[in-house]
Amino acid sequence: MGQDQTGRIRRNNRDALLQTEGAGHAAGSRRLQDHPTAEEIYHHARKECPGLSLGTVYRNLNSLVEAGRVRRVSIPGQPDRFDHTLPWHGHLYCTCCGRVEDLALDPGVVRQLMAGQPGRITDCVVTWIGLCEQCARQEAAAPAAAL
Repeated sequence: MGQDQTGRIRRNNRDALLQTEGAGHAAGSRRLQDHPTAEEIYHHARKECPGLSLGTVYRNLNSLVEAGRVRRVSIPGQPDRFDHTLPWHGHLYCTCCGRVEDLALDPGVVRQLMAGQPGRITDCVVTWIGLCEQCARQEAAAPAAAL
């Protein structure tokens, strides 16, 4: 492979990375609480970059996670989501609508819980599973409406 072709591939990969990152931030800024999946980012980014592949989006998102520029949000049984909010926080996964929302957590309480554990804890992931505020309100109103 010639140096010119290698340079072109690197530029294309860099452009795809920037496109993926931009789409992730655009998706996040449009709907901050959505925490988009790689497929959602891919569908958004393809509008501006038709040659983009889903594999490239996954590779670039993994690179962004490794670089500490995006956080991965893993929900059991669901595709990974990606979060551009970097300061430490937790998440709520709504079992009704599927939304993932940021949750503020008291860092002092979390540090206290981590300090009491054996070994050396380097990170903590808090994901609560239940109903978001909107779905909880709708559920609470549903029995009243049935009367």
